[in-house]
Amino acid sequence: MLEYALDKNSKETRHIGDVANGLECLCICPVCGDDLVAKNHTNSITRHFSHHTKNESSNCKMTQLHIGAQHFFRTSEQYLLPKVAFIYKGDQLTEESVYSKVVKGELESRIGSYSADVWLETDLAAIAIEVCVTHKNQIKKTLYYREHRIPAIEYDLSGYVDCPINEALEDLKANKVPYRWLYEWCREAMISRHNEKLHQKRLFIKKKMSLKAKKMMLDNSLYLPKLSLPYEYEKDGERVSQYIDVYNGGICHFDIVINEVKSKDHLIFKGMYKNKFIWVVYLLEDRVPREISYLDGSVVLHRINKLDEIYSEWFKYPELKKRLPEKIRLEKLHSAALKHAKELAFIYVKSNELLSRRDISRWEKWMIKSNCYVTTDSKQTMPLPAIFSLKNSTLSLWVFNTWDVLTLCCLAQLVDKKPIQTMISYTDMFNELADEIGVHEDYVDIERNVILGRLTELESDLVDKAEIIGSALSIFESRMVIKYEKEGFKRISSLMALLKIRR
Repeated sequence: MLEYALDKNSKETRHIGDVANGLECLCICPVCGDDLVAKNHTNSITRHFSHHTKNESSNCKMTQLHIGAQHFFRTSEQYLLPKVAFIYKGDQLTEESVYSKVVKGELESRIGSYSADVWLETDLAAIAIEVCVTHKNQIKKTLYYREHRIPAIEYDLSGYVDCPINEALEDLKANKVPYRWLYEWCREAMISRHNEKLHQKRLFIKKKMSLKAKKMMLDNSLYLPKLSLPYEYEKDGERVSQYIDVYNGGICHFDIVINEVKSKDHLIFKGMYKNKFIWVVYLLEDRVPREISYLDGSVVLHRINKLDEIYSEWFKYPELKKRLPEKIRLEKLHSAALKHAKELAFIYVKSNELLSRRDISRWEKWMIKSNCYVTTDSKQTMPLPAIFSLKNSTLSLWVFNTWDVLTLCCLAQLVDKKPIQTMISYTDMFNELADEIGVHEDYVDIERNVILGRLTELESDLVDKAEIIGSALSIFESRMVIKYEKEGFKRISSLMALLKIRR
């Protein structure tokens, strides 16, 4: 049904609710030019126009949607300027939607050699509005808007062709109709604000980098960042990629620092030490100048991150790259040693019953000799001390290749020999226990080949001396007879007291 028509004389858009009934409406169809009959006194159906002599075509209906949208914008008292978002110099700029007061609206307004569907003047901006029902805005017309910086927007109503016009108008009012800015109403202002922000940031970066460079020259030293390099190897028939640390980072002390280049976008220094040198570059812009790639030797870049913090990274590292083959060899030794340790720990736990049969006689003698077992019945089987009911995983005790109960008893005896509240080193305690009961024949090679800094917490419990003892002592720490400290542990009371059995 048609709700909009053209005034036969003025060619102004007319709504069915604003005209006289019947042919007295003096309206024509904007598509075919046929006289229209206004049916606005009917009770059975919605008020509408009907053709007087011609049949109503699909083009007539689609044009209604276009005219309805035009009429909506022209008669609006306020207009919601939709959200603006675009990329500028690699940054996303956004401006949230904002309501404006409509001052004037004009249909089919001439702009250069083109006509805008609606020209809307508001208290914030004048804007060309294009309505798309079947065809998008012409490319040349869009380019004209952009070249002349004319704010323009296009609303896509193609999804409303088979819907009542009121549904499209309601969605326009609620800002639910898809749109695209042909040229953003606030683009220049947004760019201007962003450029000023970039300018202030450049000044900030220049000042911060200059201070950092000045400190390096005063101290004749610089922190060199960590460097990890990739290498590929075959595992279980597949190619696996892994990173290896070839340099862990640290302070480099220079004999002399020379300022080689000072330009608007970077500073270049040459740090000399032990007949060697490193190029140190401070970037004042977020790009690496081409000349940096021509520097001969190692190059360290300093940049600013999104939190405005200076960080450094290797740009060229020919000397450090030479370390990679040896690092790969050590990595393979580390992986093999760690794998072997895990296998031995698993075997140890599975063999605990076998170890108990082997070592139980030795343990019983130890309990009697240490006055931990007192009984009036020498024929009675010696039970385990109650504390061992709390025993967690004993994987870490594989190192000593001894029944876990006997190992923990010997450990308790050694700890009890230390004065109360005295700091005890985990590593020293490991060595004392190893002297007492020995270690697995493969442990020395495993410890030598693993890289301790690469171990997880669980892996450390299997290989690292300090972590092995820390894990073993957990059964006593839970009873609060020892206290863990960062540098070691302290004995609070007797561990041996927890092992005593009286019958």
